Amino acid sequence: MNRPSATIALLVSLIALASCGNPPRPAESGPDVDSDPAGARPREPGSKAMATGWWSQVLLETGSRLSGVAVGDVLPDVPGNEIVVVGTDHTLRLIWRDGTEWRDEIIARTPGEMIQVDVGDVDANRPGDEIVAVGVTSGGEDDAGAKGAVVYVRRDGDEWTATQVYEDNALLHGVCIRPSGVWVTGYSNKIHLLGRQAAAPWPAHSAPLPGPGRSIAPTSGGVVVACRDGSVIDISLSGVLGPVPIPRDKRDAGRARIAAAGRDVLAADDDGTLTFLTTSDDGADDHRADGRVVLHRGPDKLRGAVLADLDPTAPGLEAATAGYDGTIRVFTRIASQWNEDVVARDTDRFHHLTAGELPGWKGVVLVGVNYSGKVTVAGKTE
Repeated sequence: MNRPSATIALLVSLIALASCGNPPRPAESGPDVDSDPAGARPREPGSKAMATGWWSQVLLETGSRLSGVAVGDVLPDVPGNEIVVVGTDHTLRLIWRDGTEWRDEIIARTPGEMIQVDVGDVDANRPGDEIVAVGVTSGGEDDAGAKGAVVYVRRDGDEWTATQVYEDNALLHGVCIRPSGVWVTGYSNKIHLLGRQAAAPWPAHSAPLPGPGRSIAPTSGGVVVACRDGSVIDISLSGVLGPVPIPRDKRDAGRARIAAAGRDVLAADDDGTLTFLTTSDDGADDHRADGRVVLHRGPDKLRGAVLADLDPTAPGLEAATAGYDGTIRVFTRIASQWNEDVVARDTDRFHHLTAGELPGWKGVVLVGVNYSGKVTVAGKTE
């Protein structure tokens, strides 16, 4: 395939970005090669065995702290899904499989640090998925007075264009692409539903939250939000009122990441607690959690929440998390018991975890990113 060059057009500034001139690097096999100007380098071949029946592999080392990761069909002319990562170096990096090798390229640079990213069908008139990232308009996440930014990234032929389409008065920390629009949340204590249009800024319908929003996951009726004040908030759509917040659960510890499947929710918290929340499907208009099962409690902050079919040999969905202890953990439910496996381990903190199908592996695999800039993939042994 032709490697797309990277360009970026932001409302706040126009930055000319020269196309990366070096060839992409293999990440699974072959000898070490020189690193690119951005500092990414391939990893040694092979996978590292952790818990029995699971494998993990470092797919790429970027050399810069990574904050967010998403999986989707960004390149429709390339078989399978791709990976998109964002980090403190103000870049969006695309990772794709070319034959038997994994390649990567910086497709955009932004004036502000991006914290999270999602991939989905933002524009139905375009082939493949688009990318939406959230963070700050300029500088870093911790800069005083930082404004929140939503950046929309799309591919036009062999070129990538990134446009700031929304600005909030505080850091934006969570994003979720749905058929209803693009949901974003952050430290203004609000959730916004953005409607795509040709010109920026995109229109927003907003609703208040009890605390800073940090993560969003899709549900059958809308989305669910993890808040820093310890709240889990369901958001449903009303034709008249727009987004309607409905409390589901509350703890003293801040909620950091969230996942959902049907009426079930998985919350990963600042105090190291991973909680599975169940709601009875009795037709009642009640979003409060009927059951709360603590799957994990540890001393380190958690920064990942996934509910997916990670183990085809086990019934139902598995839960997964990652955290500051440098591990990725999978929880498999057997009858009424949850079994815990450490499926990947690193010396540095994980900051985000997602799941999806990727070429070269069967079924759904986990993809995590960490402070040292590594992209780690883990899955069930075939």
